[in-house]
Amino acid sequence: MNAADFFEILKQDSLGNCYLFEGEEEYLKDSTLSQLKQKLITPPMGELNLNTLIDPDDKEIISVCETIPLMADSRLVIVRESRFIQDSAGRAKTPSQQDNLADYLKKIPKHTVLVFFARGKSSGNRKIPRAIKKAGGQVLFNTMTNSALIKWIARELSKYNKKIDRATADYMLFSCGQDMLVLSNEIAKVAAISGENEAISTEDIDNICTKTREYKVFDLSDAVSSGNSARAIGIMNNLISEGEPRMLLLSLLQRQYRQMLFCAILLKSRTSYSEIASVLSIPPFVVSKLTATIKPYTVSQLKHAYEILIETEYGIKSGEIPEEGSLEKAVFTLLSLSEKVKQ
Repeated sequence: MNAADFFEILKQDSLGNCYLFEGEEEYLKDSTLSQLKQKLITPPMGELNLNTLIDPDDKEIISVCETIPLMADSRLVIVRESRFIQDSAGRAKTPSQQDNLADYLKKIPKHTVLVFFARGKSSGNRKIPRAIKKAGGQVLFNTMTNSALIKWIARELSKYNKKIDRATADYMLFSCGQDMLVLSNEIAKVAAISGENEAISTEDIDNICTKTREYKVFDLSDAVSSGNSARAIGIMNNLISEGEPRMLLLSLLQRQYRQMLFCAILLKSRTSYSEIASVLSIPPFVVSKLTATIKPYTVSQLKHAYEILIETEYGIKSGEIPEEGSLEKAVFTLLSLSEKVKQ
């Protein structure tokens, strides 16, 4: 099951007795565990009915699970860093411990909910993960799709009595990235700065949110391709002063120009904006921005710009040119090209 399936179980008060939380989306995983705690652990004896065990053996898990909750209906047992489910060195618990625990998982007391919490993914070939999965207790916290994240942003903002439309939420994802922990902080910031305004705008996002490296490179390519030398040089110098490696920036700039080239080719063949967005895996509003940016250029000119960046990268990797100053030289060459395009 996924996180949404688990939330539905939580909502309907139909919890089972054993779960394995695993997957790459750590923020959602932590948030789900917090909501499970709120559901099961209640005053006055709440904390006494919550147990967090670090890599316990089978006997310790069984002993804690068998303990009757104090003045409550439920006990929550969280197992972290367990070699029953994962271990970077590959050292699992002994076969006898695995067999003993696997048998016990079938008869956990009704008052206990046992959660194995994995950072990242579990070692799915091991006996305990297989047993939990077979029993329907595996909860996968995979990276959310763009569409799911947009809905999540809207839900989070509703907690602040704020609203956001799909296009603006899409812009927030493009600007801030898809890390949910980062996004949760940016949501709190943008909700605060919006004041009495109920609707969040792109201006609010631009005024307060911390932009990703990818967004800044998009800004750089936009400034370069439009021939705005002062803005382009300012963005480039800021990225370098922030410690961003020139090779990485060149690679991202190259990707941006590749998208511009492909966009021009697709537009020439009368491909729709929505189809271009799908082919290039970018939001529709980015297609609109790219279309405006590339308007003065021919496909041949964009191809030449793209080749400048490819040749620069090759020159660095082959040792023909030093990395120091390489980004600056490529940007100045592209600015020179944009000046010729405007003439």
